[in-house]
Amino acid sequence: MYRDIEEKRNRFLKDRPDDPAFASWEEESALWGWLFSTMRLLGTPLEKGQIVSIMRGEILEDVPLEHYGFLHRYRDVYRDIRSGLDMELNLSASLIDRYCDMLFEKPAAYRDRNPVVYEWSYNPPHFSEVPEQMELLLRRHARRRREADPVTAMAEMHLGMLEIYPYGEDTLALAGVALLFEIQSAGLPAGSLFVSEQEYHSQIASYLRTGHVEPFREMLMRSLINRLDVLLQACEAANEQRQE
Repeated sequence: MYRDIEEKRNRFLKDRPDDPAFASWEEESALWGWLFSTMRLLGTPLEKGQIVSIMRGEILEDVPLEHYGFLHRYRDVYRDIRSGLDMELNLSASLIDRYCDMLFEKPAAYRDRNPVVYEWSYNPPHFSEVPEQMELLLRRHARRRREADPVTAMAEMHLGMLEIYPYGEDTLALAGVALLFEIQSAGLPAGSLFVSEQEYHSQIASYLRTGHVEPFREMLMRSLINRLDVLLQACEAANEQRQE
C-alpha cells in the first residue's frame, strides 16, 4: 500500500499548480483537517466549519473559549514544523518538549506519578523509567526510519509514545504532534485521520495488548491515500480551469 502512496505523491508533485492561491488552500485545508481529527480524538469534537471559522478569527457562541487558544497554539506548532522542514530536523525529546511548551504554555516535564489510563485499561511504565524509555523509543525510531517504510516507522513511534505515556494526560495531544511532524518530514500530506475516537482508543488498547501496529498503520495509510486523492482532484480541477 505504501507504493500507492509514493505513486500518488509523485503524481501530485508533478501536477501541482505553480499558483500561490493553490498553495495557500493546500496549506490551510491540511491544517483544518488535522485539527478536526485532533479535536475528535481528544474527545472535544468540533465541526470542520467551526474550526475554519475559528481559524479565520471568528467568535462562535457554542464553542468553549478554551478551545480557541488550543487551536491557535496548535496552528503555531504546525507552522513551526513547516518552517523547520528545510533544516531536516529529526524527532527528539527536546523537540517534543518545545512543542509541549508551545501547545500548553507551560514548561515541558515528564510525569511524576503512575496513572491508570482507563480508556485503554492500562498501567504505563513507572515514571522513573520514562526518560530511559523515551530515549530508547526515539533511538529505535531513528533506526526504523532507515529500515521500514515511513508510515510503518511513524505508526510504531506514535503508538510507542502512547505506551510510555511520558507527559501524562498531555501525551495524547503530543503524540499527535509527533505524528504530524513525521508525516510532514516524510514529505507526505497531513489531513484528517479516518478513525473515530472509539476506534482510535480501541486500536491503542489492542496494540498495548498485542504489540501489533497493523490496524493503526492501515488506518494511517488509508488516511494519507485519501488526502492525496483529494489533492490530485484539486490539481486536476485547478489545471483545467487555467487552460480555459
